[in-house]
Amino acid sequence: MKPHVEPSPIDDAQAPVRAAWRDLSNRLDPLDYPRAIALNLPIGFGAIESSHRYLVGLGV
Repeated sequence: MKPHVEPSPIDDAQAPVRAAWRDLSNRLDPLDYPRAIALNLPIGFGAIESSHRYLVGLGV
């Protein structure tokens, strides 16, 4: 994603990749799946987890 971040002169409203990159890079701890698994923490929950299983079942 980082190679596709829009240049800084472009307004935030017109830079969706930059906004997504900023949001994700500010929240790296929740994305550390190997650590969560090692600590036996739950991954996914409720409706989100159900929809993932449903979509995978559909082959999406």
